[in-house]
Amino acid sequence: MELIKYSRCNPGTSLKSLEMVFGCGKTQISKILKNKESILAEYQSNASGDRIYSNSKARKSKYSDVNDALYEWFKLVTSKNIPVRGPQLIKKGKMIAEALGKSDFKGSVGWLEKWKKKKRYSIKYFKICDESGDVQGVNK
Repeated sequence: MELIKYSRCNPGTSLKSLEMVFGCGKTQISKILKNKESILAEYQSNASGDRIYSNSKARKSKYSDVNDALYEWFKLVTSKNIPVRGPQLIKKGKMIAEALGKSDFKGSVGWLEKWKKKKRYSIKYFKICDESGDVQGVNK
């Protein structure tokens, strides 16, 4: 944003001068100035709260409804201290996809790894213990 503001206040400034002021390459400066209208529009929509995620590269996946539903199920199950493993997540993902009419959904290990790493979910596995410190399911 600073680059766009600077270039508006100082029209005719060369790319070389902007490169020295902002410490980035001519290619990046050129791309920013070329796309300044879309960048400003994106910035305005984020500032007004129209978007949940501020990352301008955030894209909806083909199965975002499956991903979101699986995450809600995951939160529900783990809130009850029920451990969930990868194969269970894949199976539940396939069941949700089927219920949503996504017949081409595969539910692979690769999909699961990407699902776990999504920023909005931030899935981290940990051992669930009861008050005595025993890990559930070990002695059962």
